[in-house]
Amino acid sequence: MTTALGVAFRPGGAAPFLETPAGEIQDAIVPLGNLWGQAGVELGERLATDATPAARFQRLERALLGRLERARRRHPAVAAALGAFGDGVGAPDVGAVAERVGLSRRRLIQVFRSEVGLPPKLYCRVRRFGAVLQATSGARAVTWAAVAQACGYYDQAHLIRDFREFAGASPTDYLAARGDGPNPFHLTEPG
Repeated sequence: MTTALGVAFRPGGAAPFLETPAGEIQDAIVPLGNLWGQAGVELGERLATDATPAARFQRLERALLGRLERARRRHPAVAAALGAFGDGVGAPDVGAVAERVGLSRRRLIQVFRSEVGLPPKLYCRVRRFGAVLQATSGARAVTWAAVAQACGYYDQAHLIRDFREFAGASPTDYLAARGDGPNPFHLTEPG
């Protein structure tokens, strides 16, 4: 039997727990020992020996809280930019947000990517795509042009491009593969 334990952070929320910029581990699977050194290796070993899921969660929570106490402070511009970008639908231009938070565009991109793991423009695209998934959750039939417009896409072709890039499928293929699962962000594994 395999046991998995994970933590889902809000955008930018993992930064205080990382000893490396989040942008450097984007799209990577990194063992905890590579992030936290020996402390990460030992935590993994202890989690594996805990007898119950509740004990594992408690141990992990204690470890995260301990790290949080020693964490570096987040850049205030990142929190402000995350708020400005919202769900990515109708997000303001990166340059406008940079001006609002008092940084150059280049510096905002640098600190944002370091803490969030993605540059702001890609982050907004991912969030906007998430809004599409939420908007179509549970739908059996979808008028994709209307969804594209409601979610701030320039046209349906841009929505299709994001589907292919982020979901690896066309919108129609995605809808068929999604099945009846409770989470619009997960596809049913091929059988």
